[in-house]
Amino acid sequence: MADSTRIQSVKPGDTVTLTAAVDVKEVKEKLETIAGSFNVSPDEYSSIAITDPKCTFTAGFDIPEGFAVPDETAIQVSADGLGSCFDVTKTNISGRKITVTFELKNGIDNYQKLYDAVNSTGIKTALSDGNDTITFTIAGLMVNGENKSDRDVLEVSGDVSGNFQAIATLDRNPDATSQGTSYYFAFTFKPSQTDSGRDSNTDSKNPISISYRLSKTRNLVLPGDMTTEGAADSRSIREVQPGGTLNYVGRLDVSSIKDQINMMEGSEREHKIRNVKSSFRAVITLGDGLSSSADAGSVTLTDNDLFEISGVTVEGSTVTVDMTLKNDYTSFTKLKETVDSVSDILEVTVPVNVSASLPSAARITSTGRLNGMFSAEVVDEKGQVLYEPSFTWKAKQACEGTTSALGNGKDDAQGENDNDTITYTVKTPSLFNLPGDISVLEGDKEITESDTVYKTNVGDPIVFIGSLDVSSIVSQIDTISGSYSNPDNITLTNAEGAPGVTFGFTLKVKFPDGVTIAPDAKAEAVSPTFGEGAFVIRSSEVNGQELTVTFGLADDSVDTFDKLSEMVHKVGYSDAQRVMKIRFSGLTATGAGQQTITVESLQGSFFANAKNAEGTVKPFNFTWNGVQSTAGGVLSDLLGEGKDAAQAAEDNTMIAFTLTAAEKPTEPAPKPTEPAPKPTDPAPKPEVTDTARQSVSPTTAPAQKIRTVDKVGKNAPKTGDQMNLSLWLVVLSAAAEALVIMLICRRKAEK
Repeated sequence: MADSTRIQSVKPGDTVTLTAAVDVKEVKEKLETIAGSFNVSPDEYSSIAITDPKCTFTAGFDIPEGFAVPDETAIQVSADGLGSCFDVTKTNISGRKITVTFELKNGIDNYQKLYDAVNSTGIKTALSDGNDTITFTIAGLMVNGENKSDRDVLEVSGDVSGNFQAIATLDRNPDATSQGTSYYFAFTFKPSQTDSGRDSNTDSKNPISISYRLSKTRNLVLPGDMTTEGAADSRSIREVQPGGTLNYVGRLDVSSIKDQINMMEGSEREHKIRNVKSSFRAVITLGDGLSSSADAGSVTLTDNDLFEISGVTVEGSTVTVDMTLKNDYTSFTKLKETVDSVSDILEVTVPVNVSASLPSAARITSTGRLNGMFSAEVVDEKGQVLYEPSFTWKAKQACEGTTSALGNGKDDAQGENDNDTITYTVKTPSLFNLPGDISVLEGDKEITESDTVYKTNVGDPIVFIGSLDVSSIVSQIDTISGSYSNPDNITLTNAEGAPGVTFGFTLKVKFPDGVTIAPDAKAEAVSPTFGEGAFVIRSSEVNGQELTVTFGLADDSVDTFDKLSEMVHKVGYSDAQRVMKIRFSGLTATGAGQQTITVESLQGSFFANAKNAEGTVKPFNFTWNGVQSTAGGVLSDLLGEGKDAAQAAEDNTMIAFTLTAAEKPTEPAPKPTEPAPKPTDPAPKPEVTDTARQSVSPTTAPAQKIRTVDKVGKNAPKTGDQMNLSLWLVVLSAAAEALVIMLICRRKAEK
């Protein structure tokens, strides 16, 4: 049997060719005894008649489990060295036994023919010195490995037997009545195993055998998981910022692979290895709203001396990362040292983009697959393959009860009965409504016009105030602080992973055509509502009739939670009035009639990863939307009823302000006054006598008031009566003088 001196390596799917070899030299030698019995020379061989010659050889093969036994119609049997002597007449399969029979050809009726036929058999092989070997081959025997384990020895045993019988008759006087001399010849043949071809399997109990070592690929299931870099754990649903980026991490526990390498037997470790192959493939299928532009430069692998990234492809939402061996190995010892140096947990990190158009509270689930293979050939000093260790692996989700260092990483959003699929879920933040309002500033008074439409005149300047109640933001920050048992020393990173936070608002206000926006129109923070050094207006831009204002933290690089909390708590007038206000100036009512100013959008977002001293990371992520403040609403007790008086009754969200501008009334021009005629010859000013000064009527004399003179002398102080009398005299004198002048002027005018 060929190549029986060594245990050969086979794998499921391999085909094996079995060859039985028989040395027929003994048959040839025994055949010559027939001629010797008759004591004839070779030229008389044809005179020896052969009657009823029969020669049959059978070669049997016992096929062990681990091989698939074909049926009789599919088996491929051939023979070599049969010469003109034998034909293969039958192949029989019984259970796992294959038997091949070959018999003497017909037409042999004398010893010369028999001698020539027998001596035509045989070919030259290592089994014998001459051309004395007949071989029988069964090809296409399939290895299936059924009911056998890796490294099991599959021993095929064989046996060969034969027999020969015939009657040989020599009649030297064929015309006489004598029947001549006859001999009955019968031989049996039972070949034995030669030492040169003896099976190296020391456990073999069969005299003729060949052994194969089954190199059966072991299919391993390894614990795997998927998470994102910086996540608190791989189970929780992580909030992500639309428009941001994050790194997805595929994780695999490779400790079982390392164990397989260490299980290689001591004798195998002493031999060389060749054709060592091993590879990993990580596939991440991203959920809707996630994408990646990963390449070999942006994908990373846990630092190790064994594997390296050999290729990265992105097709649609699927990212595939291939990893192969860094080096070739010919020494098992070197391979083992390198394998032992690899961390038990290998991680592949892939950058992922989050779509900016994702809606709020959207859940996005991604799935991952991890698989790989290892194969090698263990060879002896002559290069003969002794064993082919081979195993493949695939990952399943590390769940509760696993002994892996990965722990329980099953996604909280995963189905209860699904313990295999590796998934990871993220979500966009829920949208919170913040109450807002628009009012007009008159002096120091803000008018919301919630009852009546505000009235103004064309050409009048208008100053608006935009207000936003941010008390719920402050409450959210306080809630985060309360979620930590020790909120001190919490560091913050933004959506890009840099120190700081992402915190800002964008306000878009639409002005009607009847309101003109001056080139120098501006938006200013109303002090102290933005907090000193806390928030600032970052930009103010006019585009047609739309004004866009962005505002946010004065310093986005704030990298600790206590600093962030301090800044947020500065907002507003007080703890009870967390209102931010913006003043809009440079506006003029230029169109008559009703005009409505609307807030097209008021959106804000806040994202940060908070990491405490113990290394626990918690992402927090909020988005806000400004809506109209309404009286009695649960959203705000600070702004109260601000809904536009002209707004539809069912619309309680749009922030708007309506005004009516009237044309100013036109005042009539003043009538010019005629100057009084200037007298050309004024009459001489009449002398006013005491009598005239005292007269109130030309016919009636005034009553005489008796004045009493103080006898003390002229230096005596004047009494009140005296002072009043003098005053009245002066007044009467002036009045009389004015009356005379008027009479004179009138007479001249009449002439």
